[in-house]
Amino acid sequence: MNLPRATFRFYAELNDFLPPSRRGAPFAHSFFGRPAVKDAIEALGVPHTEVDLVLLDGESVDFRAPLFDGARVCVFPVFESIDIRSITRVRPHAGQIAGERFNVIRYQFPDGRVGRRGEDKSREVKH
Repeated sequence: MNLPRATFRFYAELNDFLPPSRRGAPFAHSFFGRPAVKDAIEALGVPHTEVDLVLLDGESVDFRAPLFDGARVCVFPVFESIDIRSITRVRPHAGQIAGERFNVIRYQFPDGRVGRRGEDKSREVKH
């Protein structure tokens, strides 16, 4: 009997909760029944309180979404915005962005597609 399997990919600091062999790359996870994605995430060792976004086959879902055979699950950490206007920059001539308050994370889906999550506030570039 073959168990259903889903492919998981965890991003950024969520990888710290995973064994080294599963960090930074998609991996298969077998499961029984139809657990919620929250239960599968926690079964893999990642606390749900550290998760901000879950994509199930490319669609944003909540923790209650049921896992199914062949699913692709991308799990992202809590997103934070950092206001860096008042701190010293180490590369002041590398192309400054006015109002450097932004939050963008690029990610790659298991099938190779690239996506972007976040918002960009005040994207005027100074030359």
